[in-house]
Amino acid sequence: MAWTHVPRRPVRLLPRRRRDGSVGTQRGRRVIRVLVAEGHPASREDLRAVLALDREVQVVGETLDGRSTLELARKLHPDLLFVDGSVPGMGGLDAGALSSELPETGIVFLPPDPASHEAWLGAPAGRVAKDATSDELLHAIRTAVSATATRQRFGWIPEAWRRPIEILLESGTIAEDQVDAALAEYCREESLADTFISGGLTTQRELTESLERARVAPLLSLSPYPELGAAIAPTEARFSSAHLVDPVDPIAARRLPIELGRSLGVVIIATSGEEGVVAMADPLDEGALAEAERRTQLRLFRVAAPVEHVQDALLRAWTGPGTRPVLAIPDPSLRSAAVFGAISAGLFAALAFALRAALAPQYLLSVLALCCGLFFFLYALKYYVTSAAVILLSLFGNPLSTLARRVTEHGETGGGNVAPDESNG
Repeated sequence: MAWTHVPRRPVRLLPRRRRDGSVGTQRGRRVIRVLVAEGHPASREDLRAVLALDREVQVVGETLDGRSTLELARKLHPDLLFVDGSVPGMGGLDAGALSSELPETGIVFLPPDPASHEAWLGAPAGRVAKDATSDELLHAIRTAVSATATRQRFGWIPEAWRRPIEILLESGTIAEDQVDAALAEYCREESLADTFISGGLTTQRELTESLERARVAPLLSLSPYPELGAAIAPTEARFSSAHLVDPVDPIAARRLPIELGRSLGVVIIATSGEEGVVAMADPLDEGALAEAERRTQLRLFRVAAPVEHVQDALLRAWTGPGTRPVLAIPDPSLRSAAVFGAISAGLFAALAFALRAALAPQYLLSVLALCCGLFFFLYALKYYVTSAAVILLSLFGNPLSTLARRVTEHGETGGGNVAPDESNG
C-alpha cells in the first residue's frame, strides 16, 4: 500500500443509528459508515489508519472474503463498502447484485492489478488507484457517498434520464439545487429536456452531449463534408474538394413536413424498406419519436444531433438542390489558369529586370540558390496557411456552410415549403 501509516486511533466497530434507522451523527457532523473488505491484515491496518484521519468516517466492520462481506453488508446497511480487488469470492457481478439490493450503499473498488480492474468494469463502483494518497482515498469515499445520495434523491426520475443528470452534475454544468428547482417545475406533459432548457439550466448542445456520453443515443454531425477521392487524403485536398456531401438523404427527410420536423426537433436522415434513422435534438422525447413513426409509417432508430444541425438539415432537404451536391466549388478553368500564368510570367520578368546586374555569370549560382530557397519557402508556407485555415474554421465555422444556409433561407422565403423538383417544374 502507498498510504502513509499513522498511529492507530480507537475505532468504533458498531453502527450508530437512530431509532428511525437514519444515520447517526457525532456532535452535529454527518457520519459516513464504512464496511471494509480487505484480505491482507497489513493493508487492512493501513486502511483503518487512513480512514481514522477523518472524524466523519467511521469503520463499522471488516471482512476477509466475499461471502462474509455480502452477509455483513446486508446486516449493517453501511453508507459505503470499500472492497480490495484481492478479496476472494468478491467480483463485479457480486457488487452489482449488492448495489441493486442495497441502493443506499455506495461502493469503492481498489484494483490490485489490471486483470481485476477488467473484472470490475461493469460494476456500479467508484475506483481508486493502488498508489492513491490519503486525501485521494478520502475524496473517493465522499464522492461515492454523494453519488449514491444523488441517485436516491432522483430515483423517481425515468431511468433513461438518471445518468444524463449525473453527468451534468459531475461536469459542474448544473448544481443539485438547480436540479431540484427544475424538477419541482417539471410537468409530465413536457419532456425533461424542455424543462431544463426553458429554465436556463443548460443549453441544447450541452444536453445532447451529456446524452451521448450516457450512451442514450450516438451523437452525429449533420453538416455537409468534403467529398474525397481517397480514403486518406492530405488536408489541402479537403479544402479544394469540388463537392460537399450531405449526410442527410433529402428524399428521406421530406417524409416529414418541414414544420412538423421543426416543432418536434427531428429529421429523417436515411430510410431502408420499412425502417429508418431519425436524428433528434432530444432523443429522450418519446412523444416526438412516436409522432414521427406515426406520420412516416416507419420503424425509426434514434440518434442525437445538435438542434441547429437538425434545423439546417431540414432547410437543405426542402429548399436545397435535392440529390445534387449541396455546394459546388468550381474547378480552375483554362481561362483562370492562363491568367495566373500571365501574372506569374510578368512577375518573373519584373524580377529579372530588377536583378539584371546580378544575373551576370559570376552571380548565377547565387541567384540559383536564392530561387531554390524561395521555392522551398513558398512550399512550406502552404502548410502554414493550411494550418491557419484549420484553426480559423474550428473557431469561426465554415463560411461556405454559412453561405449555403443563407442561400437556402433566402430560397425558403421566396418559394415557401415547396420541394425543389416541384418548384423547378
